[in-house]
Amino acid sequence: MDLFYFIRIFLGTLMIATAVLKLLSFHSFTLTIRQLNTVIINPAFTIACVISLEMLSGIFMFFPALYLGGLLFIVLLSISFIWVSIRSKKLPGKITCNCFGSLIPETLGDHTIHRAIFLIALALFTGIMDFAFGGKAVNQVAVYPIALGILQSIAIIGLYGHLRILLARPEPE
Repeated sequence: MDLFYFIRIFLGTLMIATAVLKLLSFHSFTLTIRQLNTVIINPAFTIACVISLEMLSGIFMFFPALYLGGLLFIVLLSISFIWVSIRSKKLPGKITCNCFGSLIPETLGDHTIHRAIFLIALALFTGIMDFAFGGKAVNQVAVYPIALGILQSIAIIGLYGHLRILLARPEPE
């Protein structure tokens, strides 16, 4: 499996993981949405939209006919995360990110913007590579490399979480 397929699998796994982790810490995510005052119709609808779009974008990455829609959802979600992060700087107090549910203790800020820009870059790179080289769909790759890519993606997410937790710890005196 080459880098192109790994990025597709990574993006799909990442988006599914973030949706599942938001569902597992639903109350915390609801509080974040209420603090941001960025509701479309009502908080429940906004929460359902965010979680559904994350889940769909992740699932779409594994299907050839839906893959470009998944990339589009990832870009749109990332742009909205950038907007929310910029908006949160103008609000009083620190607002919990909940990007990975309650698993990783983060607040919205510059690192959220950088992470969203990175996701946009990965999505654009993947889309450009698909158009330029016409790669085969992820589901046409053998099952073992796909499973390995999913496990590696989960490991990267876990390492990121550990790094964020270690960086958030206060220095011992």
